[in-house]
Amino acid sequence: MTTPTTSLPALPSLEQLKHLAKDLVKQFKAESPEALQRIHAHLPRAASLPLKSLAATGLTLSEAQLVLAREYEFPSWPRLKRHVEAMNPDPEAALEAFKQAVQTGSSTKLRTLLRTVPALVEQIDAPLFAFDSPAIVHAAGSKNRKLVEALLEFGANINARSTWWAGGFGVLPNDDPAFAAFLADKGAIVDVWAAAGMNRLDRLEELVAADPTLVNARGGDGQSPLHFAASVEIACFLLKHGAEIDLRDIDHGSTPAQWMVADRPEICRYLLSRGAELDIFMAVQLGDIDLVRQAIAADPACLYARVNQGKLTSGSSDGGHIYTYTLKNGDSPLYLAAELGHQEIYQLLLTHSSVPERFLAGCLMVDEPAVQAILAEYPNMVLSLPPEQARLIADAAWHHKTEAVRLMLKVGFPVDTRGGEESTALNRAAVRGYADLIELLLAHGASLEAKNAYGGKPLGACLWGADNFRDPNGDYVKSVELLIAAGASLEDIRYPIANKAVNTVLKRALERKTPA
Repeated sequence: MTTPTTSLPALPSLEQLKHLAKDLVKQFKAESPEALQRIHAHLPRAASLPLKSLAATGLTLSEAQLVLAREYEFPSWPRLKRHVEAMNPDPEAALEAFKQAVQTGSSTKLRTLLRTVPALVEQIDAPLFAFDSPAIVHAAGSKNRKLVEALLEFGANINARSTWWAGGFGVLPNDDPAFAAFLADKGAIVDVWAAAGMNRLDRLEELVAADPTLVNARGGDGQSPLHFAASVEIACFLLKHGAEIDLRDIDHGSTPAQWMVADRPEICRYLLSRGAELDIFMAVQLGDIDLVRQAIAADPACLYARVNQGKLTSGSSDGGHIYTYTLKNGDSPLYLAAELGHQEIYQLLLTHSSVPERFLAGCLMVDEPAVQAILAEYPNMVLSLPPEQARLIADAAWHHKTEAVRLMLKVGFPVDTRGGEESTALNRAAVRGYADLIELLLAHGASLEAKNAYGGKPLGACLWGADNFRDPNGDYVKSVELLIAAGASLEDIRYPIANKAVNTVLKRALERKTPA
C-alpha cells in the first residue's frame, strides 16, 4: 500500500480515502513501524506517548481518518470529506442540494453550489419544483429577492414558465406590487394573464389590440385572463372584447366566478350580474340568501351537492374543483354556511335537509346533544352512511376540526374511513402537520400503513407536507415525532428533505435504527 502524500491527487476519491483509513487501522494492529510513526506524528493523543508503547493503546477508525486528514493538511476528517465531495460532487446529491437551497431560500448556499458545481447551471431552468416549476418561478412565488437575484446571476431565465400539464405559470402576476415591479425591472414580461392579475388595464388594452384572441388564451392551470381579473374594470374590459364568461380552466374545471367567490367577491357578483352561472356554493359563500333561494328553486338537488361530486362542481381533472382549495370546509352547502356563520342561510338549508345531513352537520358543528338525539332515534345512523357522507371524518381532519373528529370517533365513525384523495383522517392530518389530531387519531388506533391515492403512508405524507404544503398552522416536527414513536416505518422514506427541523428528527430516528 502506498503511503499517502501531503498533496491530494487532482481527482481524489472519497472511497479510496476511506479504504486508506481502514488499511491504516490494520497496519497499526500489525504494529507496522511506518504506521506507528504516522500515528505518532499526527494523532494528538499519541504525541506524548513513547513510540514503543503506542501499539498497546488501540486505534479507532475515526482516529485513523483524522491521521489521514492531517497528513493531507486538513484539520479534521469532515473538512477533508467536504473538500473531496466539492471536487467530485455526486450528481444526484448536488441536484438535491440545489433543490434544497432553493426551497429553503438560501441564496448564499445556492451561489456556492452553482459556483462549485457548474453542471448545475445547466439545470437552472429545469422543472424541478412543485407543479413542474423552474427555480425562478418558485423563488418568485416565495417573494425572495435575494434568491431571484442569485438565480439570475447564474443565467436563469426570468420568463421561464412551469411545464405543468394544464398550463404553465411564470413569475407574474404577483399580488405584491413592489415585488412585481422588481420582477418587471429584471425583465419579466407582463403578459395577458399578468396584466389582468395585476390590474394593468393599459397593458391589457395594448395586448388585446395586437391580438384579440388573447381574451380567451389559456395560461396557468389553463385559466383564461378573466380567471385572473383583479378588478371589475378588468373583467368588464375582457367581457366587452369577447371573453367567455363561464370558460372553465383545464386543471380544476372551474369558471372565473367560482375562482373569484372567496377572495374577489365583488368581481364574482359583477360576473353574476352579467349572466355567469350561479351554483349553491357560490350563493352561500357570498352570504346572499336570495341567491341561495334562487339556486334551490332552479335545482332542489343542489342541497345535496358535494365538491368534486355531481354536475355542479365536478372538476375536469385529478386537480379537483377550485372550491376544494378556496372554500372553508365547503364540502356541502350546509357545512359551508355553518363554517361561515351565515345563520339565516344555515337554518334555511337545515329545514330542507335530510336526517343524515342534519346528523352530519351536528357532528361538524360539535353539537353533541343534536347528534345524540338523532342517534337515539336512528341508532344505526353511522353504519348506514354511504361513503360520500362517511368521509366527513377525513374531511374534518383536513380542515383541522379536532373536536368534530373527536365527536365522530365517540359516536362510532371508523377511524380509517377514507376521504379526499383516498386518504384516511390520519393521512389528511399528517399532510398539514396537525399534531393534536395525529395524537388523537393514533390513540384511536389509526393505521400507519394506510396509503392515499398517491401511495403515501401517513409519515410519507407528513414529510411531503413539510416540504410542499407547509401549512403555517402545522407542527411538522411534532407530527413526525408522533408518527415515528407510534411505529411508522422508516423504509423508503425520502431523506434528506428541505425542512431542516424535520430533517433533524429523521436523522436521529435513522441513527437509532442503524446498528453502530
